[in-house]
Amino acid sequence: LRRDPSNAQARILLGRSSLAVGDAASAEKELRRAIELGADASSLYVPLVTAFVMQGKFKEALDTGVDDSLDAAEAAALRRLRGDALQSLQKPAEARREYELALEEDASDVGAQLGIAATYLAEGNAAQARSNLDRLIDEYPEDVRVWFASAEFNRSANRIEDAKANYEVAL
Repeated sequence: LRRDPSNAQARILLGRSSLAVGDAASAEKELRRAIELGADASSLYVPLVTAFVMQGKFKEALDTGVDDSLDAAEAAALRRLRGDALQSLQKPAEARREYELALEEDASDVGAQLGIAATYLAEGNAAQARSNLDRLIDEYPEDVRVWFASAEFNRSANRIEDAKANYEVAL
């Protein structure tokens, strides 16, 4: 980039690398610049929306459309990110719909399934949330995210021993 600041591919790589190390602001800047330089915007939807969500820019995340040219994995990721944005905006019913759309694209998207459980909890339906978490524990016992979500659920319900046991499995 020092030699050629208008190298879109280098900006994409820098944007993705920034995202990987948690620097969402730099990732957004570089990905936007790559698009300005002519990079295919649809191929950058998922990393760009990820950067928005990481920064709490939920409106921008939701303003990014869902392109029909995305493959199933990208479409699922984008829908899950939109669900995360809506959940953060305290719109659990709308978030659940996005998570369900993500699952239509990729039925094994654990993040979307955890998102659905979170929407039930946000609506005060702890029984349904717990049921979803128990099913996920059965289906994905090796997934740390599932155990961590269960631990957080138990901690919030003041079931400290259960939370501790779940955290230990996650570790």
